Amino acid sequence: MKIRSLLILAVMALVAGGFQSCKSDQSADATDLLKTVPSDASLVAVANVESLLTKAGCEVDGSDIKPGKAISAIIPTITDQRFQKLCNAFYNGESGIDPSVALVFAEGYYTYVTGLVSDPAKFRKIVEENYSAKFEQHDGVETASCVALADNRFWINMNQGSVDPQAIKHFLSLGEDQSFLANSYADNLVKIEKDIMGWGSIAGVLNTANVGFQERATFQVALQMLFEDVTNFTFDVDFDKGEAETSVSLINSKGKMAKYLFPTEKLDLETIKKVKGSAAFLLAFSAPAKLVEQIKEDASQKGPSMLGVFIQAFSPVDGTIAWAASEDGDSMSGVVATTGENTADLSSLLSETGATVNKDGKYLLFSKGAMTGADNVADMADDLKGAMAGMVVGNSIFSKPGRDLGINRVVIRFVPEHSGVEMKINVIGKDKNKNILLSILESAK
Repeated sequence: MKIRSLLILAVMALVAGGFQSCKSDQSADATDLLKTVPSDASLVAVANVESLLTKAGCEVDGSDIKPGKAISAIIPTITDQRFQKLCNAFYNGESGIDPSVALVFAEGYYTYVTGLVSDPAKFRKIVEENYSAKFEQHDGVETASCVALADNRFWINMNQGSVDPQAIKHFLSLGEDQSFLANSYADNLVKIEKDIMGWGSIAGVLNTANVGFQERATFQVALQMLFEDVTNFTFDVDFDKGEAETSVSLINSKGKMAKYLFPTEKLDLETIKKVKGSAAFLLAFSAPAKLVEQIKEDASQKGPSMLGVFIQAFSPVDGTIAWAASEDGDSMSGVVATTGENTADLSSLLSETGATVNKDGKYLLFSKGAMTGADNVADMADDLKGAMAGMVVGNSIFSKPGRDLGINRVVIRFVPEHSGVEMKINVIGKDKNKNILLSILESAK
């Protein structure tokens, strides 16, 4: 849908946040926009546009924006002339959009981008000129293709080439108890302290995603096995110098972090470093003896099964398990920390993968083929400090002949937090002195 490119007018600032290393203490107020989001929305994400623009090196004075040098240099490289014109309009203050707050929400099978308009006439002009769509009046709501305008607000329906004016009127007429402000997590999104902050319903997102019924059911059953009363999730994103940081937490029906139902223990980095050499991937998780025993007990309550036999082989496991591999996954190396006793079945199981298994005290070391990659396993292990489980994707995945994404590596960590677990994702850029989105955009040119 060609009109979908108009999304840039609302959220280009999310990209712009990557062009400057300085931090901002600004927070934005999303109350007015949240009032027009239905309480049954399955996903809500807010962005502090003004802060992002400031971090991008732009000067913001009300609705006027003076582009920074980095943005001014990148816009001319956009090959799609229409898209380039929209970007210029936004950064030159000709789009009519108020550069303060932007919001994305999903209701049913539709996803909307919404924001504030500082100059409705400019907004109408940029939409009509670039997309050959005239605005039409519908009892106070103007629509042009998938764009709607009412008072000082706009909406873009990202799912189809039109927008229902009756739906927009419904959003505008919501009472506070009918809007997202009634959600127990809403107060956390009113003041936007990060670049992007959001909330989602796990069931709602799965229902609208392109995921089969069986996969949805399996995923939800797995979550219920791991967490108590898990219903929703929250997330936030910050774009900083050399790195993008994302945090995701699972939330219960009371708006608190969902309790993790299994024992936790942080990874032993020295155990991981027993895997020598370089790799493209590293995967590690902590399996203390009390965790293994609980899993065995849960499996035994379900009666005899092949799963029970498989789990029994892991009885001697006590500590950190790590697996490193080349990009193709065929060459690998790893370690399993054990009690040091009764490891024969586990050794046999590892051997069935084609790996050579050696015992070194209480550790089982296994390897297959000549492992290659751009990152030293010991350095990758240090990235997982403080986590109970995690994964590192190395530089060789992002740097190919003729393609360099400007990313050094991606680190995913699962960190014990209160009684729950928080997922932290760090995308680390090659240039530590440059914002990572700028590195990615420059490489994309």
